[in-house]
Amino acid sequence: MDSMFDDSMFDLLFGRINGGLDAGILALSLLGSLAMCAALFLLGRRNETAWLLVAGAYLLWGVSALLGLSPRMLDSVLSMLLFLLGVAIPLILGIGVGVYGLLCFRRYPLPAPMTRAITLRTFKGTELLLPLAVALAFGLASLIPVLSVFAQYGLWDQVPLATLATVIITGTLGGLLPGGLVGLAQRGRWAWFLLVIPPLLDIYSSVISAAGSVKIFLSIATIALAVLGWSRWGSLPAETRQPSTNNR
Repeated sequence: MDSMFDDSMFDLLFGRINGGLDAGILALSLLGSLAMCAALFLLGRRNETAWLLVAGAYLLWGVSALLGLSPRMLDSVLSMLLFLLGVAIPLILGIGVGVYGLLCFRRYPLPAPMTRAITLRTFKGTELLLPLAVALAFGLASLIPVLSVFAQYGLWDQVPLATLATVIITGTLGGLLPGGLVGLAQRGRWAWFLLVIPPLLDIYSSVISAAGSVKIFLSIATIALAVLGWSRWGSLPAETRQPSTNNR
């Protein structure tokens, strides 16, 4: 009876796990989410260490995804290459976002240890271009592992269009997390709102797939930290521009 209770409680917290490999994948995924939560907390305080945690989170998520390689894919070179490409692109882009944010922050004074005195940029529509491009890149990358499954059975050119559209849309919405981080690196307070959308999507997916309450809690924590970061950045000074003068 106690064993059944313990199993039920474990499933409630972490979802159904079949074997040590699934446990390792889940552990890395949760550690990545914890690292991202810590990164958002520090970003709210303009602490540049946050960008190292962002890179670390995507590294953990990348390794977790890599462990999901099915042994059956080894029978198809195309399927295996597509899967590895689908893992590598988000990994490289995610780590790149961390490096980009760190370099952007380091342009500004350091009034306290690891904390940059950044100023907020006035929002312009063109500032959405790079964050949305990053989100779209993640959306397209999320399609590649799906193609690898079809390629495994020689059906890679027969993927239903509805499936392609759904995967790209959900992948792009999830890609608003790195896209929003790019917006924060560019000192846009508005970018905090982009960070709320992916965890909402994760909560929906976790409920549908019974992924466990711990994953849902981390998604809720991500939303709360994004709101807190937006609030904290409200006290930052706005960027000032010197008016240009024309010599006559």
